[in-house]
Amino acid sequence: MSRKALGVEKHLLLDVISVHPSDLETATARIGTGDRSARARERPDDEIGRLGGAINRMAKELRVRFEALERERDERELVLGHMSDGVALIDRDGRVAHANRSLAAILGAPLPPASGTPLISFARSPELDALVQEARAGTQGVERDLRLWSPLRRFVRATA
Repeated sequence: MSRKALGVEKHLLLDVISVHPSDLETATARIGTGDRSARARERPDDEIGRLGGAINRMAKELRVRFEALERERDERELVLGHMSDGVALIDRDGRVAHANRSLAAILGAPLPPASGTPLISFARSPELDALVQEARAGTQGVERDLRLWSPLRRFVRATA
């Protein structure tokens, strides 16, 4: 084989190898940022192509799982949004992960608090905060009548 032909073959081989891994890297970066349309290039006859196929299968599984999580979230939002009871999901640091509009109305707020808002600063009720702390310290739920002062003085039955 001539030196020139060998050089062309080597150049073509390097183009396939050097472009393909960077395409895989780009696709995985896009998948990592949540781009659901990202796909890796596949070449079934080589190892890098099989890796592209594996990345695409992983991306598909991630899409399926994210869609299931989104459906669950939407269902939870629908249920909580239509409840007349005020409901808040509180994380271990006492911050609101989610609250429905009924809770906001009970506490005299126009809207539920943003995720991450400390319950005590939103509810402005030391009694409610104490109820949550008591429930966390124990092994069972706690239920009690509480007096709320915002915006009007009223009594509510609270469970934590």
